[in-house]
Amino acid sequence: MLRSRKGFTLIELMIVVAIIGILAAVAIPAYNTYIRKARMAEVTNAVGAVGSAVVEVYQSTGNYPTYGALAEVQNSLGMEVPDTYIADMTVTPAADDSNAVIEVTLNAVIDDSFENRTIAFTVQQGSRGVWSGGTNSVDAGYIPRN
Repeated sequence: MLRSRKGFTLIELMIVVAIIGILAAVAIPAYNTYIRKARMAEVTNAVGAVGSAVVEVYQSTGNYPTYGALAEVQNSLGMEVPDTYIADMTVTPAADDSNAVIEVTLNAVIDDSFENRTIAFTVQQGSRGVWSGGTNSVDAGYIPRN
């Protein structure tokens, strides 16, 4: 009398495990990149708001302001900048006062490789801001496109 066998063979199970391993090898780095970009989006949104406030100061006074630290930016502009991912922020006007550069220093919460890296946002009255790397720039893939 023949009995029908039920279940999977060892080879079939090994193939399934290999497929899952390959998918995980592709998905985990992609997920980590997605997380870093999402965190950088929060930084760029906060800096965009600061840029608008800096241009507003220029419209009111005729000069771009100078701020040397994140606390000074927050106190002078009367706004709360989420410091979850931002370690420091400076605002430096150009010598001819044609624009101002907001340079943001990131902390390690985004990723260990982002600690003390910078991103810069140049604002000018009547034009859109321009993103670039700062003095110790993050990788170009994390800088927003202009």
